[in-house]
Amino acid sequence: MVNINQAKGTLQNLQKLEVLADQICDHEGQRLKEQYEVGQMKETIQQLTVKRERLKQQLKQGPRQVLHSVFKSSTPTKLKGQHDSIVKALRSAKKRKREELSSIFRLTGVSVTTVTAKRIRICLDTFYQTEYHEPYYLELDFRENGTASVHRHTLPYFIPLQELIQQKLNDNRKEFLSTLNDYLNAYVARREQAAKAQEMYQELIDGNLLSLSAFDYIEFKLAPSRRLSVPILIKLIYDDLIQHLPTRVSLSVEGDLPDKMKPQLKKLKDLLLSKPLHDVLAMM
Repeated sequence: MVNINQAKGTLQNLQKLEVLADQICDHEGQRLKEQYEVGQMKETIQQLTVKRERLKQQLKQGPRQVLHSVFKSSTPTKLKGQHDSIVKALRSAKKRKREELSSIFRLTGVSVTTVTAKRIRICLDTFYQTEYHEPYYLELDFRENGTASVHRHTLPYFIPLQELIQQKLNDNRKEFLSTLNDYLNAYVARREQAAKAQEMYQELIDGNLLSLSAFDYIEFKLAPSRRLSVPILIKLIYDDLIQHLPTRVSLSVEGDLPDKMKPQLKKLKDLLLSKPLHDVLAMM
């Protein structure tokens, strides 16, 4: 005959083993999930590292507005049923990923740092002809529903920030940052062209080069040279602030223009519309 107490003890032991087995399976499943998540992040970082090397080669040829997905959310996603240790591990992995991404984005002119749980600071670097210039900063606040707003910034006043916020910030943040980058680098390019022209080709400029603060209007008088025998008043107008080349060029001389100079002025106008100012002066 079977002892009833022994049978009950065996049944209880089996139940405990089943519970323990379920716990082990749950723990193993969570561990594998964590490994998978971290593996995916590492794979993404490896892919971005390859792109970073390509960007280095591109930057040698001049600025490129190459932006990737800078961020989607500043708050880690919490999955139901995760233990605190797993959540902590995922947060740590995501933090390492953000640090890697930040160094990569630095090469493209954009880097991101966390200010608070709901605020990030974006650094927009500017560069022209492989040389880095001053950075600009933008802080974004995130609401519970995922939308963002600009907390403060150091952008120039002539950048149409409010228009960009309404059109792009919460619809396409990648395009929002890319467009800001275009405006800033175009401004720096216009400014540096004017500065190089004034510094490097002073003998070709009669007096001082004049400009507006946004460098969307530049005016100077070209002194007589072996190519052009009369002084020429040159006005460069940039109707589109996202461009580094003028959209309109005005050339004028005092008195009547000799017929033989008309083709030369047309060529000069075409050059000013298609090449940086200092490069055109280098051809004079």
